Amino acid sequence: MGGAASQFGRWIDPTNPNGVRQYTPIGAAANQKPNGGKGGEAPSVPDFTGAAQQQQEQSRQNVNEQTQANRPNQNTPFSSSQWSQDANGNWTQNVSLTPGLNDAAQSISNQIGQGSSLDPGQARDQAINAAYGQATSRLDPQWAQRSQALDAQLANQGLTPGSRAYDASRQNSDMARNDAYAQAMYGAQTGAGNTAFQQSLNANMQPYQQLGALQGLTQQPSFSSAGQAQTPNLLGALGQQYAGELQQYGIDQASKNSKMSGGAGLGAAAIGASDERLKTNVERLKWEAIPGVPFATWEWKHRPGERQWGVIAQDLERVRPDLVVMQDGIRFVDYGKLWEARHA
Repeated sequence: MGGAASQFGRWIDPTNPNGVRQYTPIGAAANQKPNGGKGGEAPSVPDFTGAAQQQQEQSRQNVNEQTQANRPNQNTPFSSSQWSQDANGNWTQNVSLTPGLNDAAQSISNQIGQGSSLDPGQARDQAINAAYGQATSRLDPQWAQRSQALDAQLANQGLTPGSRAYDASRQNSDMARNDAYAQAMYGAQTGAGNTAFQQSLNANMQPYQQLGALQGLTQQPSFSSAGQAQTPNLLGALGQQYAGELQQYGIDQASKNSKMSGGAGLGAAAIGASDERLKTNVERLKWEAIPGVPFATWEWKHRPGERQWGVIAQDLERVRPDLVVMQDGIRFVDYGKLWEARHA
């Protein structure tokens, strides 16, 4: 606490006893600046919002530059890839084949759009019918001859239609004939039919395969992506700079306050720097100096580890602004008047 002897709105500088300096009590005229303050004014609070906006803009520019660097126009003997950006910043990639290959791709696309002239199922049926017809053209005369030979054989044996032996022989012959024709149909289906189906399917898929092969020619060679530039931490740098300036200012003010405390014997009414911005590890106690203003302990930022006690200027200012004075942007407590108010 400690400090120099004080009168209302005035204090005597112990380092210059002949010089009387004028303070402006905050409660009396807060907009009036003190005269002759030593150590300069407190550092102004930086424009953190502006720094954040600037950092955000720099980050956006970095992203845009990296995006643009990673969108090169490329050309190969078969195709080209071109990037364009509209007024709103939207990117569009256009990939195209060389003129000759592009015409081929268009022709194949038209062919696919028109569809195949023959469905694979129809091709299979046609092939089966053709193969089966070819087989029956051989089976028909063979089985006609076998039927005639069987009739002659049964007649020579004296067997007539309706007899058990005759009917059994004819039934066995008919079953063998049906088996021969069924085998011919099976062969037509598994042979010519399936072959025709696969051939027709391949023919229908050929345009798609050709188009896929052309699409493969649009692939561009790979390249190493451009690295992203690191956005400078403007907020962090500004915060550190402000903290350093504030700490240095606190050191200067504490040094001045130390000189002031040398004149503590001049009277009980002392003025002491008690601005919370100069303190750390502040702990407000349950006891009050005056109603609404608690005692507190703290460490000075420039002298950590040494706990001090008193009141916080900002706490006192809310209750008794007339007991707080301002010099060079730092709040001082008029402890002499505070004790008078405490014992009033």
